[in-house]
Amino acid sequence: MTNPTRSVMATFGDPITGFLLVGPAGPRTAGMRPPTVPTPEPLTAESAAALVAQLGDAARTVLLAALNAAESKKTELAIAATIRAEVAAEYVRPHDVVAVSFTSCEWDNGYRVDRAGTAHYSDGARVDFEASDELLDLLADVCGRIGARFAVAVDLRTGELRTDSAYGHTVFEALGLPVPADL
Repeated sequence: MTNPTRSVMATFGDPITGFLLVGPAGPRTAGMRPPTVPTPEPLTAESAAALVAQLGDAARTVLLAALNAAESKKTELAIAATIRAEVAAEYVRPHDVVAVSFTSCEWDNGYRVDRAGTAHYSDGARVDFEASDELLDLLADVCGRIGARFAVAVDLRTGELRTDSAYGHTVFEALGLPVPADL
């Protein structure tokens, strides 16, 4: 015996989109084809530009900020992964290294992140760390133009990158590490 108050549902598979559409079963749906959703064309530079042109100024600003933040985060994660690989290949107790820090050095065309960095262990010990060319390029991408008193540290526990343009004190404090006396 069936319950007349119970709703019976019919499921349709859309052959174009592959979506399943669910609706009440009955004479109204018998033999009906569900509506189709147009398939979007592949995104090209021109179609993306056309979509962005339809946005207002505020929406474009928000979109640009979100894209920049996503790209920065992607680069920060690449930096952390590169450092972890270099630490694992070169150091005793690599799992105990919690951060790697760098200061700036002067070049002919200004200041850059110094190749000579410091690996910080969880017990407070510090050892020299030499950055690879790949790592220096990634750091330059993220840090951009820097000054004489610049410092950057990568927290290997979280992958977070911290920068400071005033001798790096806040970098170490934020990571919960002692500020080196030689800064």
